[in-house]
Amino acid sequence: MIRFLFLSLLLLFGCSHPKQKKKELRLAFQTSPTTLDPGKSGDFLSSTLICLLYEGLTRALPRGDVEFGIAEQVTISSDGTIYTFYLRDALWSDGQPVTAFNFEHSWKRLVDPSFPCLSAYLVLPIKNAEKCLRGELPSSDLAVRALNAKTFQVTLEKPTPWFFSLTAFPLFLPIPSHAAPDASVCNGPFHLTSSRANQSLVLKKNNRFWNRSAIALDGIEISIIPDENTALHLFEKGEIDWLGAPLSPIPFDALPSLIKEGKIVRVPMLASTFLSFNVQNPIFQNLSIRKALSFSINREELVKETTTGQIAAMRPLPPSLSTSSAPLFEFDPQRAQEFLLQGLQELKVTLADLPPLILSYRPGPIEKRLVQALQRQWKERLGIEVQIQQF
Repeated sequence: MIRFLFLSLLLLFGCSHPKQKKKELRLAFQTSPTTLDPGKSGDFLSSTLICLLYEGLTRALPRGDVEFGIAEQVTISSDGTIYTFYLRDALWSDGQPVTAFNFEHSWKRLVDPSFPCLSAYLVLPIKNAEKCLRGELPSSDLAVRALNAKTFQVTLEKPTPWFFSLTAFPLFLPIPSHAAPDASVCNGPFHLTSSRANQSLVLKKNNRFWNRSAIALDGIEISIIPDENTALHLFEKGEIDWLGAPLSPIPFDALPSLIKEGKIVRVPMLASTFLSFNVQNPIFQNLSIRKALSFSINREELVKETTTGQIAAMRPLPPSLSTSSAPLFEFDPQRAQEFLLQGLQELKVTLADLPPLILSYRPGPIEKRLVQALQRQWKERLGIEVQIQQF
């Protein structure tokens, strides 16, 4: 459960070499993708790769709008609850046709309680999804069905104006019913030809992709480079064509000089970084303790110390998505101390009795700086010991 946010990520930083006469793009990923299965995706790197390998009913465009993909037409019932998608002729990379039955199979497995879907909440607008996820209905009762090979129908619980755009999310990309969901068979602009664990991925243009004439690249080579300084060195040597967050962050210390030299391209990114509490832990079940931790965070200080060009998040949504600029998150050390004392009394423990708290974070230099800064703030302002670890 999300309790507070501390940083709004509004800028992507990237640098690239001048355009060269070649048709292969060389990229760096800071970590290996965690999955190649659209239904299990959740992290940005996996989702990025999956969208290169698979094509859904619709696709997201650079400015955030959505256009048709495998679907070429949709009709919506007068009450806004029934979407009927009509599919174009398209093939999987092994030559088998992409059908509405593939979509039905792919979407129904998302609501199987035993399936490890990280973003199952996105399926909730579909009729019976919540009951399926709770185990009250079998996943086969999810209200999606193939009327025939070229017609896919979805019934919603109630009108959901954003549902059409939602279908572009990686979660809703189809997998082949006749093959494993490991990208050995795909239907997107590229197909995976080589994968070396924690080293590299090689993608080649999928000549069976329905819109292959629109794909200018012959291939993409992705190197897995955990160290951002190494990645920058390879970029400067001309061995990587593009570098930048969120695929492979540029070293924080190098940003000022790169910006001064005009090598950085900045692109707005609507996103926020947040912390969530594990409320299975009795300590975090206490509201006063959670408030103490939140009020003790100086978000402006975090941004200044650990990022470049980003702003502190004082509301759950980035500014351009919020209807109000009034802050919802406050930095108030005195109130933090008051809530800490109240929480300790409610828990019937002293600060000395409080076990060390553990803050888990995903690997990455920016993330590491952030959690180290939080660790210091909580120690200085609350006297709370926090251990940090990667997950």
